[in-house]
Amino acid sequence: TNRQIATLRQYLAERGVPAAGAGKASVFATPQADDLALILHALQEGNAAFVLRAAWLTDLWGLDASALCALDADAAALQEQLALSAELTQRWLRQGPLALVMALIERAASRLLARQDGERALTDLRHLGELLQAQAAAGFPAHAQLAWLRRQQADADGSMDEHQQRIDSDRARVQLRTLASAKGLQFALVFLPLAWRPDGGSRQRRLLRFHDAGDRLSVDLGSPARVEHQQRAAREAQEERARLLYVALTRAQQACWVYWVELVGKRTHAEVALGALLERATASALGTSLAERLRPLPRTPPQIAIDDSAVDHAATYHPTAATARARAAQTPPPAAPPWQQWSFTALTRRASDEPRAAADEGDGVDADTDTWPEAAAHPELEALQSLRGSAFGDAVHAMFERAETSVPMARQQALITRALADSGVQLPASAAAMLRARLAARVDACMSADLGDGLRLQALAADAQVAEMEFLLPLHAVPLPALRALLHRH
Repeated sequence: TNRQIATLRQYLAERGVPAAGAGKASVFATPQADDLALILHALQEGNAAFVLRAAWLTDLWGLDASALCALDADAAALQEQLALSAELTQRWLRQGPLALVMALIERAASRLLARQDGERALTDLRHLGELLQAQAAAGFPAHAQLAWLRRQQADADGSMDEHQQRIDSDRARVQLRTLASAKGLQFALVFLPLAWRPDGGSRQRRLLRFHDAGDRLSVDLGSPARVEHQQRAAREAQEERARLLYVALTRAQQACWVYWVELVGKRTHAEVALGALLERATASALGTSLAERLRPLPRTPPQIAIDDSAVDHAATYHPTAATARARAAQTPPPAAPPWQQWSFTALTRRASDEPRAAADEGDGVDADTDTWPEAAAHPELEALQSLRGSAFGDAVHAMFERAETSVPMARQQALITRALADSGVQLPASAAAMLRARLAARVDACMSADLGDGLRLQALAADAQVAEMEFLLPLHAVPLPALRALLHRH
């Protein structure tokens, strides 16, 4: 099982045996996924100091408790961590989550690779970065990428192939695999250390499934023939175990070692496919234990040998001396091209450096100054200060695009709730109703505002309304080199 693979890997690591294997464990159920989710959350929040400090304490970021406490007395070191956080945030927003993950790997590689599980950790991080990058390529913004990661963590069952942990490295390593995952593969040498062990079984009650006389899959929910059906189900389960044992025994190209341990307690050899096979092979031999009956068996074919010697101590693997190879993280992706995606807000902010047109007389702007007069604080807008960010902006856009302009927003609470939920905006439960009411009032104020010559949004008919232009427009049959050249020229 996948749990047995993890245990075997740990035992081999304790004895110095390099091993690689993942089974069907989900990459979202790893410590690396937890660290990455916390770091992404902290970078998205930005101004929340306690969240940033929690991210700095992760194994991936690298600060320990003493280093974190030292920041309180070292302003320069604290500023360095804040600057690094801001830099990584911009890399995420501009280049994507994979670029962020690779930057984190580059910082942590030497520290992680010094550990026994270092390559496993780096493989999982790279895997997570690629999965998040696929979400970014599909058009999902940063907050939606983090929400997707959290959903995968909440349901990390490893059922999807692309979510299963990858083999971190198979060079000069023992490969650990489940019997099911080894189907169709061949290996020079094969060890079956757990072929003697009965199935652990599940503590949860399962439906009694079996195939009837017509070979149809059936379920017994309490029929009079339940005992017969239990026997049939047990026989089918044993046949499936025998098929898996056949798969295991036929994977080796040169040699296969099969281990056997005498069972004690209520468990019997008949519950194990290998035990049932050996019981039939030794049915006519003398002896009380299976080990005694195995000794006199004729060694046919001659390539089969039985070694019943016991190991009195835990052996430790001593690899041959070899030249140490340099270990480093993979090369990070190339720097982003000079052109980038910008929001309209960012574009107007960057355009502020351009010369401003001379102000007309009487327009309230001093032509000799470079700033606009400070606007008076708006109490209703200040009441919504807790709602901010790109996700909230997307929700407001959705309200304007979907609203019935002739109906006050106060009567469209379902629309407000749906728009906020679709954009991932969560209102505090204690103030949700109040914030929705204030938000509805501000949207109604915009709808009824005079845009000039008496034009108001609430007066527009449905066929006269056009949703805001999409930020991303599809381009068909446009070669990428030509598009890049066009962007560079302009």
